[in-house]
Amino acid sequence: MKKTALVLGGGGARGAYEMGVWKALIELDVPIHIVCGTSIGAINGAMIAQGDFLQAQKMWDTVDTSGVFAVPVTEDQKLMEKVVKTYGTFAKDFFQGGTDTSPLKATLEKYFDEDAIRKSDIEYGLVTVEKSNLKPWEMFIEDIPKGRLVDFVLASASIFPAVRPYNIDGREFIDGTYHDNIPVHMALKKGAQRVIAVDLGTFGKVKKDVLDSVEDLIYIKSYWDLGVTLVFDRPKIKQIERYGYLDCMKAFGVFDGYAYTFVKNSTIEIDAEFKKDGNLEKKLGIYSGKSRYSIADNILSAKWKKIINDRAARKGSRISEILVSGELAAEILGIDPSKIYTIERIDDKIKEELSKIEAYPMDSEAKGAKRLKSFLETLALVDKKQRLKNMATEIRRIIDEDDEISAARVASLYTEDFFAAIYVALKGLL
Repeated sequence: MKKTALVLGGGGARGAYEMGVWKALIELDVPIHIVCGTSIGAINGAMIAQGDFLQAQKMWDTVDTSGVFAVPVTEDQKLMEKVVKTYGTFAKDFFQGGTDTSPLKATLEKYFDEDAIRKSDIEYGLVTVEKSNLKPWEMFIEDIPKGRLVDFVLASASIFPAVRPYNIDGREFIDGTYHDNIPVHMALKKGAQRVIAVDLGTFGKVKKDVLDSVEDLIYIKSYWDLGVTLVFDRPKIKQIERYGYLDCMKAFGVFDGYAYTFVKNSTIEIDAEFKKDGNLEKKLGIYSGKSRYSIADNILSAKWKKIINDRAARKGSRISEILVSGELAAEILGIDPSKIYTIERIDDKIKEELSKIEAYPMDSEAKGAKRLKSFLETLALVDKKQRLKNMATEIRRIIDEDDEISAARVASLYTEDFFAAIYVALKGLL
């Protein structure tokens, strides 16, 4: 059995994503031998070493912003009000050295069992930074004096200047993210042979060269924006947890998909349906058996590759371009990414949402260059959802009437919309 490390990044309230990952790992019966973390990753890592998922879940289910920072925020306030009051407090307290984190200390003292963490079979480590000289302190549990675990975890999570540095024995410490937000290096020092790295997509140093050096790396990062980092809103926390759970399951091959989640073998199903024989960015009509609608625009190709790369979080993962196009359509139409879909179900949802949208009228008599000009003018006038419907309608017409379009010109202007529209048109979802 490979010695496996779970490495958890920092990111405040986004740390709920790591709870979702942990839940999935428990269900998958993946053994964790080492856990290292920065900031909220250090907090979650301590709970994982403690080995009490229910206790950790209780902490996340009950935490709110005022349980982390000394801010005048209550859970019943609307999210935007929480954001304004929290960040307003940070700005005001900046001139007094930063906001107080004594509420977080009380929270950790309530939920941490230091003895259990020290006796755990899981080797636990964290990173913090000494403020005066920016010296990193990479510490495993055996390096932390007894009775001081909460202090060093708080040091790792002191995101200066929003909050004040954490004082330990006359030294001021700040967030470990200033040194290494995903401390894979620490896990490798402990002999990790496989690394599961969780990136919350926030500010901080990420040592990509170290990540790239790991031969057996499972890299988990949300495609979706996980929201404001320093505001702990419970409805948002539950959503973030769900994303972490689904992304971990996809990383271990239980489900298919990239931004969305599909039942196993959906990628094989959708690729087989279209019998693809070329890259999607090079031919528009390839799935209908046509070949003359070529796209040779380098800008378009670069944009399409970026769309693909944004989803290729897993090292060496193969990407189904047609499935990505379907996901783009779902995203534009605002379809919920927290559910598990079949191809048929996502198509039904896309069709349902499209039926609610009124396509912008075009000059149906226009031909050739005049029609393209009218088409481009129309796309500039509509919102993203209408643009998808108009594009899909026009692509379907081109296929049905054996017509032509300057696809590169259209697609390079509205790349996501264009490839989403290809999916809609070719699947007949209008």
